This record gives sequence, structure tokens and C-alpha cells, in this order.
Amino acid sequence: GDGQCFAVGANALDAETYGVSLGTGLAMNVHVDRYLYNSAFRTLIGCVPNSYLAEVNTRACSLIVKWFVGEFGAPGRESLDSTDASVEDVLGLCIREIPPGSDGLLTLPYWRGVMMPINNPLVRGVTLGWSDFHAKAHFYRSILEGLAFEFRQRLEAMERALDQPCAGIQVGGGGSRSREWCQIISDVTHKRICISDSAETTSLGAAIIAATSAGAFPTLWDAARAMCRTREVFDPIEKNVALYDDVYDRVYVHLLPVLEQYLTDLRRITRAG
Repeated sequence: GDGQCFAVGANALDAETYGVSLGTGLAMNVHVDRYLYNSAFRTLIGCVPNSYLAEVNTRACSLIVKWFVGEFGAPGRESLDSTDASVEDVLGLCIREIPPGSDGLLTLPYWRGVMMPINNPLVRGVTLGWSDFHAKAHFYRSILEGLAFEFRQRLEAMERALDQPCAGIQVGGGGSRSREWCQIISDVTHKRICISDSAETTSLGAAIIAATSAGAFPTLWDAARAMCRTREVFDPIEKNVALYDDVYDRVYVHLLPVLEQYLTDLRRITRAG
């Protein structure tokens, strides 16, 4: 499957290293040595011999970023010297001027519902804290931060269920091209984020499996060491960590339990989407 191949291509082959794909949805996985059942994740057969893969999925991740770019574009693009800059590049530059916490704007990233540990496809996204000083870049940053908070919530649930702390995170997928987002994820999760040099981490994993099967390498570990590269590493910025911890502990984790029934009722009443 694509999740198993991604874990191999990200060189996330042990019980302490998590592989994370910032694709249409978020896929996060880690290898375990036995079959486990828990509402915080699903368990798959692993590509590493005698292993299983504990995996978390969300219904929307980079999909939300793509939606935002498509619907709202980038502010101030006409002022850039480089006309070939992507909209994502422009937005990345813009959010550098927005402080962590997005000046009080916070987004729950449930554009297509929530899957784990609560499975409710009727829940939808919420952005709190709007005021007239907020601009497009605030909304964009709040989406990236909300996705990072959701990532942390899923990560902590897996760490508790597996009774195994995460030592590091290997990240790939389209969203990994955003340096700003990768730094936010590091700040929110307190983890070192290593970005895969391969734009197609899942395909690389399939190639590593094929190379091992063809006898080019004696083991998957040997093949991964030879074929995987890290493009960039992000470590938490201490001054950002404390603020994100406050937002996460005092606000974010309390929102879905309070709002879930209201959001569900709203979808049922309006029959939208």
C-alpha cells in the first residue's frame, strides 16, 4: 500500500521514527512489532520483515491549503520582483510577517470531517477569533497552525497508545515544500522535522523495496540508507513553543468536544456539501 511504501521511502523503519505525508490528507505511521488495536490508529501489515504499521489518517490536509490558494490566491503578488514565484511561495513570504498564533485566529481543520479517534464525517472546519485587523495571510497561517495542532493531537494519541515516544519525524508529500509550515509543525509538536529530498517519497519507497527484492541490497535498511536523502531539518524555536503550548492546551484540545454536536446538527439541518 501507499502508506507502507511511504514509510520505507521516508526511512522511517523503527519504532521511534514516524513517517508523515503532508498530502491531500495527513498520513502518519510508525512500525511496531505486533498487531495492535486502538481507536487512535489503524494497523496494517508492514514492509519491514515481521512488522506492522500503525497509521493515522485525516480526511483533509494539503487539500485545505490547495483550497485556500484556489479560492483566495495570494496577497501582494504584484509587488514581488520574481514573476515566476508560486502562490504558495508568496503566501509563505506573507505569513512571515504574522506572529505565531495568527494574532488570535485559530482554525479547526475539519474541511471533510474527522476520522481518528472520533469518526464523524459530518463535522466541518471552524475559524475562531476574527476581527477587522485580520487579513488573508492571517487566515492562511491559522490553517497551517490548525493542521499542526491536529497533527500534534494525533501524534500524542499514538504515543500514549503505543507507550513509545516519537524521537523524530520524517516528512514528505507536497506540503513538505513549505518551509514555513514545516517550522510551524516542529514548533507545535516539539519534534525535529526531517524533510525528504525526494518529491515522490512513496514511489521512492516502492523503488527501495524493488531494489531489495532484486538483490541490489541485502536488507531494506541497507537500501534505505543508500537511497534516502534528507533535504532540510527543522528544530523547534523555543520562543514559539511556549505560545503554541498555551494555545493547544488551553484552547485547541477543548474545541471539538464542545462543538462536535453543534457542527453535526448544522450539517444535518442544512444538508450542505
